[in-house]
Parts: sequence; structure tokens; C-alpha cells
Amino acid sequence: ASCSGALDFHTLSYPDLRQLARGTFDDIVAHVAAEVEGGCPEGAIVLAGYSFGGDVAYAVAERLLQKGRRVAALLILDADAGGHDDGPRERRSSLRRFATFRRLVRAGEWRTIMEVVLTPAALGHPFARWVLRMATGLGLRATGNLAFHVGRHLREQLLEAHRARGMSGSPARKLDVPVVLFRSRQYSGDMGWHQRTCDLTIVQVEGDHIGMLNRANVTMLGKAFVRAALAVPD
Repeated sequence: ASCSGALDFHTLSYPDLRQLARGTFDDIVAHVAAEVEGGCPEGAIVLAGYSFGGDVAYAVAERLLQKGRRVAALLILDADAGGHDDGPRERRSSLRRFATFRRLVRAGEWRTIMEVVLTPAALGHPFARWVLRMATGLGLRATGNLAFHVGRHLREQLLEAHRARGMSGSPARKLDVPVVLFRSRQYSGDMGWHQRTCDLTIVQVEGDHIGMLNRANVTMLGKAFVRAALAVPD
């Protein structure tokens, strides 16, 4: 978030794993909106977000506008506004999936297994959410490198599960807020943002979704981002 009057940047945080396991997308939005208002109690606000954060920025902007705050612009970095198709996905038979899973177990590839099994779709299931709520509610703790990666992966996948459910469950509403979409080479079109704003500018940046933040590309991206921020009217 950036407050009006100067380029005063504020970084924001998401709820912790326990809150994510018990909450919803609306809870995430409320958490971030409270941080925005705490850092920028008055004046116009520019919100920015990368990937999942772009969808959160949109939802936070909608909430702040309802409260009478002025959102001067949204700066979105490679975020899907909902309903965007990344292209054809490979469909595997149950037999092939089982064979792959068995091979990973034999090889002891537990991190890969975790990433394959703990997907947003799986974590969105009521039983999986119940297990997570029980585990975090009991204060279960694990240590070690694998436990760290499991916790981080769970947090990322829960965020994505909440995003998918929250964005799909809300009708596309066009905000009276200019949007600048910094789009990587991985995607084309407007990534669904024409459904969310009447004033859309697309800035093509180098690299794919991850590569756009690499050292080779991030300097040019940073300059384009700052130019866009400075161009926002007070």
C-alpha cells in the first residue's frame, strides 16, 4: 500500500497458518484492510499486489471504497482476476497418478509428495479443513527442514484455496479505480481484469510469472512500477 502525498510504501502481511485454517477469504481481506488503514489512516491509497496479492488488493480496494476511502489506483503484478484460463492442463488417469505416487514414495521424495497431495483443491475439502483446525488448535508443532517446508506450503496453498473460493463466489464488479496490470510473458490478454475495472492499462514485462522477479528483469520492472505509481493523480 502507498499513501498519497509521497511514495510512502507499506508492506502488508497475511494471517498466520492457524488463522488461515479457521478463516475465509473475507477474513484475509479484513486482516489486510485493517493493516492498510493502520498504516494510511487518511488520504488516497494506492494498492499493489503480486499474483495472489493482486486479487487481495482488489478485494481490499472494494472494502475501502465501501467505507468511503479513496483508492487512487491498483498496481497489479501478474495476477489472475478470476476465470482466466492458463491453457490446457494434462489429464492423468487414476492408474498413472497412483504409479507416480508409488514411485515418489519409494524414492523418499516427501517434499514432492507434499506438493502433489496438499493442493488448494484438497485443502478446500471440509475434512481437510477440519483436520487443520484441529492440528493448529491443539498447538501441534514440528521441527526440522521438512516441517518448515510443510508449514510454508500449507500456508501458500490455503491462501490460494481461499482466493479461488472467494473470487469465484463473488460476482465481477467494476470498480471506479484505474488498474495497471504488469503482465509477464507467460500470459496474454487482460487476465480477466476488464471485468473488474473500466480503466485498464497493461504493461508487458520480461520473464514468466516467476522470472519477472529475477535479477535480470526486476530492475526494469521496478522502474516501470515506480513510473506508474508516480503517475497516479493525488
